[in-house]
Amino acid sequence: MEYDYSGFPEHIFHIQYPAKDSPSLAKRVRELLSVADIANAEDATSGFDHGAFVPLMLMYPNADIPVVLLSMKSN
Repeated sequence: MEYDYSGFPEHIFHIQYPAKDSPSLAKRVRELLSVADIANAEDATSGFDHGAFVPLMLMYPNADIPVVLLSMKSN
C-alpha cells in the first residue's frame, strides 16, 4: 500500500486492499507494450496507491480479482 497523500484522518493511512497480483498478466502486458515499441519496466516494489485501491475497494470489496497496475509517463 502506498499512502501518497496527507491531511486525512489517521484511519485512512491504515486502509488495506489485499488483492493478489497476476504475474502472467503483467508479463503479457509488458510483451504487448514491447511489441508496440513502448519502453516499459517492472517495479515489484511499488504498492497500490489511492488511485488504484479506492475505486477497486468500491467495485470489488472482497479483493477477489487479480490486480496489475500500469503507470504511464506523459511523454
